[in-house]
Amino acid sequence: MGQPQSPREESTSNAHPATPHNAQQRKAAMQEPAGGIISPEELATRWLKQPYPPTPQQSAVISAPPQGSYIVVAGAGAGKTETMAARVVWLVANGFVLPEHVLGLTFTRKAANELGQRIRGRLETLARSGFRDQLPADDPRHEALRNISPAVSTYDSYAGNIVGEYGLLAPVEPSGRIISDAEKWMITRQLLIDHDRELTTSRSMNRMIEFIHTLSEEMDNHLAELKDVRGETEALIDTFQQVEHGVGKPLSLKAYELRDANQERLDLLPWIPKYWERLKELDVRTFGQQMTLAAKLASEHAIVGESQRERFRVVMLDEYQDTSHAQRVLLRSLFGDGQDDELAVTAVGDPMQAIYGFRGATSSNLGNFEADFPFRGQPAQKLELTTSWRNPASVLDLANVVSSRTLGNNRTVSELSPREGADDGEIPVAFFDEEDQELEWLTDQLQQRWESFKKRKEAAAVSGEKIDPFSAAVLVRKNKEALPIFELLRAKGVPVELTGGAGLLDIPEVADVYATLRALVDPEDDPAMLRLLTGPRFNLGARDLQILARRAQQLQRRAKGDTDPGEMNQAADNTATSTGAEDPWIHNPAYEELKSLESPLREQLLDAIPNPADATVGLADAIADFADAEEQGMSPRGTRAIAELSRELGHLRRNCLTKPLPDLIADIEDMIGIRTEVLTRWHRNPDDSIGTSHLDKFAQIVQDFSRLVGSNASALVDYLRAAHEHDAGLEPGEVEAKTDTVQILTVHRSKGLEWDIVAVPYAHRKNFYDAEAPGIIIDRWISKAELLPSSLRGDAETEGEPGGYPIYDISHAEKSVDLTNAAEAFRAQLLATEAQESERLFYVGITRTERVLLVSGAAYRPGNDTALDPSLNLVLLKNRITDARAPLAGASVHTWSDLGRTPSKKDAARVDKGKATEIDHYLYPTAEQLTAREDYAATRHTSAAEEQASWPQPAPLASRPGAAEGASMVVDALGAATTGDPANESTANQDMLTRQWDEETRLLIQEHQQRTLTAVEVPLDPMLTATQAVAMNQDPEQFARRRRRPIPMQPQPYAKRGTAFHNWVEQHYNQAMLFDEDEMPGASDATLQDPQLEELKNKFLGSEWAQRTPESVEGSYLVNIGGFVFNGRMDAVFHEGDDPAAGWLVVDWKTGQMPTGRDMRNAELQLAAYRLAWAKILSRQLGVEVPVDNVRTAFFYVRTQHTHYVQDLPNEEELIARLGLDKP
Repeated sequence: MGQPQSPREESTSNAHPATPHNAQQRKAAMQEPAGGIISPEELATRWLKQPYPPTPQQSAVISAPPQGSYIVVAGAGAGKTETMAARVVWLVANGFVLPEHVLGLTFTRKAANELGQRIRGRLETLARSGFRDQLPADDPRHEALRNISPAVSTYDSYAGNIVGEYGLLAPVEPSGRIISDAEKWMITRQLLIDHDRELTTSRSMNRMIEFIHTLSEEMDNHLAELKDVRGETEALIDTFQQVEHGVGKPLSLKAYELRDANQERLDLLPWIPKYWERLKELDVRTFGQQMTLAAKLASEHAIVGESQRERFRVVMLDEYQDTSHAQRVLLRSLFGDGQDDELAVTAVGDPMQAIYGFRGATSSNLGNFEADFPFRGQPAQKLELTTSWRNPASVLDLANVVSSRTLGNNRTVSELSPREGADDGEIPVAFFDEEDQELEWLTDQLQQRWESFKKRKEAAAVSGEKIDPFSAAVLVRKNKEALPIFELLRAKGVPVELTGGAGLLDIPEVADVYATLRALVDPEDDPAMLRLLTGPRFNLGARDLQILARRAQQLQRRAKGDTDPGEMNQAADNTATSTGAEDPWIHNPAYEELKSLESPLREQLLDAIPNPADATVGLADAIADFADAEEQGMSPRGTRAIAELSRELGHLRRNCLTKPLPDLIADIEDMIGIRTEVLTRWHRNPDDSIGTSHLDKFAQIVQDFSRLVGSNASALVDYLRAAHEHDAGLEPGEVEAKTDTVQILTVHRSKGLEWDIVAVPYAHRKNFYDAEAPGIIIDRWISKAELLPSSLRGDAETEGEPGGYPIYDISHAEKSVDLTNAAEAFRAQLLATEAQESERLFYVGITRTERVLLVSGAAYRPGNDTALDPSLNLVLLKNRITDARAPLAGASVHTWSDLGRTPSKKDAARVDKGKATEIDHYLYPTAEQLTAREDYAATRHTSAAEEQASWPQPAPLASRPGAAEGASMVVDALGAATTGDPANESTANQDMLTRQWDEETRLLIQEHQQRTLTAVEVPLDPMLTATQAVAMNQDPEQFARRRRRPIPMQPQPYAKRGTAFHNWVEQHYNQAMLFDEDEMPGASDATLQDPQLEELKNKFLGSEWAQRTPESVEGSYLVNIGGFVFNGRMDAVFHEGDDPAAGWLVVDWKTGQMPTGRDMRNAELQLAAYRLAWAKILSRQLGVEVPVDNVRTAFFYVRTQHTHYVQDLPNEEELIARLGLDKP
């Protein structure tokens, strides 16, 4: 019985014709046209009406012979996307290829969309230009320009297509679903829980999950087999044992550390096949597994490559330096190894932007392309793109300084040059004594530029002049570095946003919710309790904390039965007894009975029941058992604080822990009042506040997690803790550059983006390190059991491929010192390899700017007595800027501290012997600098010792204008109200327990009242989507209730179907086959055996819209309407005619029934918002006012194939009034 067609197979049949053109037809298409070759210059200016012809370098790439292999080394901002699109258009225009025979692969969905739209847009322009009128009637290019369907996809999507189409050859189930990181984490956690009796490791749950995921991903990336990992690990352990036996004495501690890491890998290796089996049982797989399957199918089954080469004759590979070993094997097996001399394979990459080694990318792939993709016995041809269309001239000068140092004599790409007419740019660099000084300077710079922009914007509003939007980013090395900058910018009134990442958990309002959640789940989580107690809400002083900690110690000793009666007065003992804080197991008869059992099961039973002597008492216990806090010396303010916190945690734990996770988070927010506090928080410029956007992001993460099988509060805390500890996780699928705000994100996340202003702080030697940087811990593989033995890596250095990943080789070791020396040599090689990636990361950061570049560092970090040198690259920038022989326009050194690291004795001895290295030349201090460093360090240490801790922290209101006067008035009023009133004094001194009961009663009544309220008032967040605005207008009460408590909607089949349909339409336009890396788990569920979805697809394919090419698909927008920031996505935007300011049409796909009456009028408001947003975006892009009437709108109802064009939509003022945005 035949297998049912899988979604992948069906998607494939839609994306690519089932029967490709045969060889004879293809040969006819590949012949030189009768009228001669059209040059790239003629094509661009005559037929495509582009304002500028391609540069000579671009022309060489575009018009490279239609058969062959080409590696194009394209520098940052060199226009590679435009050049790749132009090459495809040139090949089609000259009749060398049909559009459906073109395959383009890149890494992100955004890049695939952009490349696909450019190719289709240029070809449609060519089709409308009159080009076909000059062709003979039988010219195949007529058909080529009527059926424009190139395949442009992500690498992951393409791998999914291969598995879906050929998976049964493996054999594997083709329909396996790709899971997200969160779902993968949950599955692995449950696996460990189910097999907890087999766990014999000292690793925590999260570290075991890390081990399984990391080793499995390493094996996937490098196509390593389980038996090989086991064999290589055993061989390494055997070598250690043989050396130990041979020398007849114990090895060094370092040698044992290396042996133990390998032994741990061997011990834990059985968990890997268990993990794979669990994924198989659930019919799911990871992206890494999918890529491995695709690579093995391509390399082991010739039919896979034959059919793909028959289908695709032109292959464009983007960002090739970021491909993994598995991707290299896949692509080489399909299109390389000289298997087809009629193919045209072009890879584009930049060796200076290879920064994803930690994710499995193999930077050596770019250098190996020439050998992997030979053409007629010769290596692939190398071409270059070195004109930067993004960066100012002086930024490029500095970027070339960095790349020359990094690449050295092995430079494989020429230096970048500026475009004609490029500005010089503005580049202040600085190195400070203290990090606080650095961040103050940096945020001042951004504040000044923001205030300057606002003034220009106000003036432009009066004059009618168009100005570019404000665009700025701060690029950090690690997520944890973002928070101090975020806080400073927010305090200075600059709109700022943390762009995803684990740093979200450090945002104060999110941190309070997260800490409360942790304290609820784990009362022993003292760091979470400290966060709550010392945060701005309770702000407990140092003395009160000491008293609380002493109480916890007393409870701990009491639990263990060794309490000194003199330590605690009788009142405290009586209070503890009356509140029942003592652990009941101390006098539990069952426990006593178990202790006396002589049964062989005695030990097992005792292990199953917690022994009070092993109990850990924390701050939560002390808070719960501290009714006599004031008597023990705690301040009245501290007493009230711990009573309130104890009451809140008790209420949440009793009433909310079993609720759905989104409800639990909403209850926490309500209890601590954080959402209201954020919305009413003072802001220097209220219009620039981004409101509760960070709380909303956190709530979305929780909601997504809550959909996973087995999710609960404990699992959520573990997941968030793992993400936070590893400075990863919680990342958005893709990041987009935004305007009118400062974005803070990591350099890794910034690749491919650009901003007008870019800041790269923390440029010290520990962050951006070089091959000789001290204190850099390189423990990859040697001491980490979860990493693959280096000899099994696909990019390992060999005689045939020098320059690969270094190998730890101890096969010839005879003595203990041989093992240690081999380890040190390996570490040195690995440090050199990773230092190059660190230097490339710096290069990527500084080349994101279009105008202003701020680069800074500092010698001392807060709380750290060890000074740091500036990074080598920062020193190179400073030296170039201060080189009087060749002044660099627009660049300056704001300040430069001589402070830095004091060299070790070993370093000093090396330099004294005349063996200084090249890096010493830049960084080794002079005698005067050494003296200054020692003097500053001594002074700084003394000052720090004398400085008193500023604790408790200043009240949050302290910095606000008028706060002191207002506080004084409140104190006076309170004093007047209570003076001489015995009743008030009695109330103030009433029993603490009674007050807690009163508060509990009040809360229960309040909760009941809230549930029965007919009117709900909630503060309105300044960020809205068009859908939210329409929902608010349609049913304000329901909107307010859901806004106050965002309960997830009950899953509906039609909702999933609508989501799946929108995803499919996007894939249809972009030919993005199957899954993308940011696709949410379950998004494809509706595609499984859903005949209604298939009907929708067929209806769409039979409509006019399937044959048209949109200018934007699922395009995001962020615009201000009526003082509210509207953000979201538009389904599709089409353009007709040659006027860029007119002829626009926004279309929204609808899979349901067409509404009528009021429902239709409300729905049309959504299109009104889209129309206004697109007009604003065009105005900003074109620099002229685009009337909103130049943008038409329509709903396309798929089931009936009816396009409903909406007329007479409201303008901006009318829309604001209709939506009620003008109301206070």
